[in-house]
Amino acid sequence: MNAKEPITPLAEGRTVVDLVADALRRRIIRGEMAPGSKLSQDKLAESFGVSRIPVREALRQLSAEGLVELHSHRSAMVCELDPEGMLELVAVAGSLEALAAERGVPLLSRADLDEMAALLARMKENVSDPAEWYQDNMCFHLIVTRASGWKRAFGIIREARLNLMRYMNQSALHPTLVAGWDADHRQIFEACRQGDQVQVRLLLDLHWRKSAREIHNRLTSDQNVEPGEAGFLNRPFVSGGTS
Repeated sequence: MNAKEPITPLAEGRTVVDLVADALRRRIIRGEMAPGSKLSQDKLAESFGVSRIPVREALRQLSAEGLVELHSHRSAMVCELDPEGMLELVAVAGSLEALAAERGVPLLSRADLDEMAALLARMKENVSDPAEWYQDNMCFHLIVTRASGWKRAFGIIREARLNLMRYMNQSALHPTLVAGWDADHRQIFEACRQGDQVQVRLLLDLHWRKSAREIHNRLTSDQNVEPGEAGFLNRPFVSGGTS
């Protein structure tokens, strides 16, 4: 990080560690800190105008999220993109989100549906800005999980989606896939509006697997490696899914 980015005054309930972690996470997800980039605690502390302690704790937090690899001597590195690791994230988050949908859809409020509709409109406006589009995409999906009341599932899915945003940004697939994703989202929203939790689960299952297959194929092609074991993407994550 070259330019200084002083930490702004704390919002209620937010710590310096939270703000540093948010800033670093945002840069990693947007690709401003490329995979393999070295991270110095001293330089980061100077750029944020804080001591090394909150930087160290923020890096530990990002390490637990799979975004950063910690090294000795107060250094760290942005994790490399791993096609097989991406598949693991998809399997965990996709399965859990589909299951949470069955519980969450009947509990969606009018405010939830209005928020989903607004995010659909924002995604259409932000189609030329992948970073903003993926942020809105994550928020759209998390509304259903939030409605389920499963706080632990919400945290797991959110963490996985944050990590997956790196793969989407790096895979250069956004221009070719966004139209299909938009159609998927509108089908998911309509099923949510009708309160059809089974249909939402099936649509989410297919949406996750279709998107992951495209990203995995592109990543393995870009990195000139064998495709690996991605056959499970041809089968439903949860019982009763579509093929």
